Amino acid sequence: MTNRRIVALTNLGVKNIHSGRYDSAILTLKHAVSGLSSRCLQSSLLDESGADYVDVITGGSSVTLAWVALQCMDETNFTIVSAHNTFTPFTSTFTPETVLDSVDIYAEIAMSIFFHLGLAHHLAGLFSRVDSQEHLEHALMSYKRSLALFRSTNISRVKCWATFVLGVFNNMGHIFRHLGECSQALQCIAHMEIVISSHVASDLTEEDDMIFSASILCGIRCHAAPCA
Repeated sequence: MTNRRIVALTNLGVKNIHSGRYDSAILTLKHAVSGLSSRCLQSSLLDESGADYVDVITGGSSVTLAWVALQCMDETNFTIVSAHNTFTPFTSTFTPETVLDSVDIYAEIAMSIFFHLGLAHHLAGLFSRVDSQEHLEHALMSYKRSLALFRSTNISRVKCWATFVLGVFNNMGHIFRHLGECSQALQCIAHMEIVISSHVASDLTEEDDMIFSASILCGIRCHAAPCA
């Protein structure tokens, strides 16, 4: 499967997320993952272990991640389903702006797929009436895989990467807090603090900076509070 076909499937999955069709998004993004598998992405990434690190060969040109916020998502809905949560989920979606049929942006495409697969499972886990915990566990696994791909990528090649890293840790923190795993949530906050206090945070939009800063500050202040 070509990069263009994989990105087309990813974009369709993103469109389904924006429309609230999370189950359809999951199926479409899994199809995109199968395209990655056919192009020999490391098996350690695609197995069920949720490994934290893999080696992926990447090329040289720089790639910009184009972010689009979910307009249909009312933040009050998150408060209803996870009342004691100190995190506000980051619900923006992204795709690489450049699409090439080469390995140059292969890792970035894979990052995008696993991030969106995680987001689809995350939202399905919060708002679906069935298989909630299973969705959230799959979300965590997909978020971890997107981070694993990022770690294997030359950071200088990915513009606006701070938003991606903060978004993943923020959303993992939300899930851990929702599931009552507060120590894991605090670890996510620690990682977010490192990124947001560095010079790369200057690339954040004002809105994103507010979301991530609020998650960090509220999480630190309320770490002794009972989890949802």
